[in-house]
Amino acid sequence: MKIRFCEAERRVFARREKLTVSQWAGKYLIVQDGIYRGSPLRLDVSPFLRGPMDAYSRPGVREVVVCGSLQVGKTLLLYACLGWSMDYRPGIKMLAMPTRESRDRVVEKKLRPMLQGSPVLRRMVAKYRRENILLKDGTSIELATAESPSQRASITVQDLFVDEEDLYSRSGDSSPLEDFKGRTRSYGDFAKIIRACQPKGDESSSIWTGITRQVDQLMCYEVVCPACRHQHLMDVDRIVVPDGEADPRLIRSRKLARYRCPHCQYLWSDHARDLAVASGRWRPYVWTGAAFEPGPDISDARSIGFHLPAVLSRFVSLSDLAARRILAGSDDPAQQRQYHNDDLGMPWSPVELQTDVDRLLELRDPHLPPRTVPHGAVALTCGIDVQKRGFWYLVRAWMPTMASYVIDYGYLGSWDDVQALVFDTYYPVQGPDGSDVGERMPIWRACIDSGGTETEGVYTRTEEVYMWVRANGCGVVHACKGASRPQAAPVRWVVRERMPH
Repeated sequence: MKIRFCEAERRVFARREKLTVSQWAGKYLIVQDGIYRGSPLRLDVSPFLRGPMDAYSRPGVREVVVCGSLQVGKTLLLYACLGWSMDYRPGIKMLAMPTRESRDRVVEKKLRPMLQGSPVLRRMVAKYRRENILLKDGTSIELATAESPSQRASITVQDLFVDEEDLYSRSGDSSPLEDFKGRTRSYGDFAKIIRACQPKGDESSSIWTGITRQVDQLMCYEVVCPACRHQHLMDVDRIVVPDGEADPRLIRSRKLARYRCPHCQYLWSDHARDLAVASGRWRPYVWTGAAFEPGPDISDARSIGFHLPAVLSRFVSLSDLAARRILAGSDDPAQQRQYHNDDLGMPWSPVELQTDVDRLLELRDPHLPPRTVPHGAVALTCGIDVQKRGFWYLVRAWMPTMASYVIDYGYLGSWDDVQALVFDTYYPVQGPDGSDVGERMPIWRACIDSGGTETEGVYTRTEEVYMWVRANGCGVVHACKGASRPQAAPVRWVVRERMPH
């Protein structure tokens, strides 16, 4: 008996072509921003993205961790893997982002245009919602944020896509990243996770820890010199300005910087750098704590990390990197952090100056009596550190120039002592000639640390601080909590309306 299939039936029964993520993205993905907006994805522009893309599509790989500089294609990589997963791995997926604002912005500006711009993905979408995207196969893409513990605890997912994890804020002892990863446990080795982020702050950066300590295999991208064909890992310290120019503005505007090949000493222009990157490939490395060194190739690695510095990107000029390196050589911590985090894709720790007792005592003002406000000060502030028993405090006098003097410090035994210090203590003000003019100055604002511990009573120190500030703060005393790494905004206001008890 002869059976004839119509063309639609043949399409249904036909064996699907198995594509890697890079092959699929080059065929079906449309770029949504930048100078190539509206055109199909060209991986010859960023050839280093092929490595992490194709690692994600390997059957034995469960987790891919990408630590990269600013604007090297991390988000594009993440969404390419998401699109491939939608096409080849039916199942519930989760895209995790830091905040609701970032989620809404990303969905509106990047994710939804990408889905609508690809004919293959557009046919899969049934409905867009605020917190998820429903697919026609009955599954969904859950759009979760690190701000919402309920979103992290109420669903099991097959594929997890983690974006900008270093911006996640912890809630108590709970780690949003670990909560997100825990959502995939029910799928065992069939689950897939990809994390892409720029490092923030020091070595405690979550993404930096991920590629240097948590993965089975770390990969770095080696380039090939277009002159001598020597293959090596690019080092930004080899970027030079041949004519010795030290003005960052001139280096940028005249494109003066070059990269010196470590083998033949040939000076690469930006174009030569792009040729070197186009001929490069990923190689296994290890992080020694001070530098990347060649490492063993682990063929059966289940988790793979990738490091993407800005020096590989054709969108970043060698002259821009040289100029920012000069600026980072100053004493400005912001410039140093920006250079290491944004350009090198590496953590940065501020150098702490060590001093001795004699040098410290030189900072005293011998003409200012103890517990006295210097002439010209405009306000007094007080910082209070909460201990398991008692409090340490420090009072600082501020000048109009933002210079400050420590005028009082010590230990307080009880909340009554805190009340007396902040509201009942008045410090004498020094006159122009150093005499006491009879004027007294109170504390203007005080901050008390709310990151406490267990106590001998019913409440924790954190709960005690919240209750005391609510009842006695009077707009003068505020509860505060430090941050473990630098933030975009140095101070962030948060209202606590609820307490555990």
